[in-house]
Amino acid sequence: MWHLLEPLHALLYYAPEAFDEAAALGYGTAERWPSYFAWRAAPLGTAGPVRVASAFYSFSPDMVARYVPGARP
Repeated sequence: MWHLLEPLHALLYYAPEAFDEAAALGYGTAERWPSYFAWRAAPLGTAGPVRVASAFYSFSPDMVARYVPGARP
């Protein structure tokens, strides 16, 4: 299943159009994390760094807090 769905999932993070849209929305694109957390956390609605860090348990809460305050719903 991963082989079937990963090409669709990866588009959100690596397609040039995704970077262009992130830049148009005001997210930094010099590194992937500002838009990565915004795209992934969007289904949570308005969520602060604590909620996002809880949902993304594999990331350091400090790292999440560095990028999530800049995310907008």
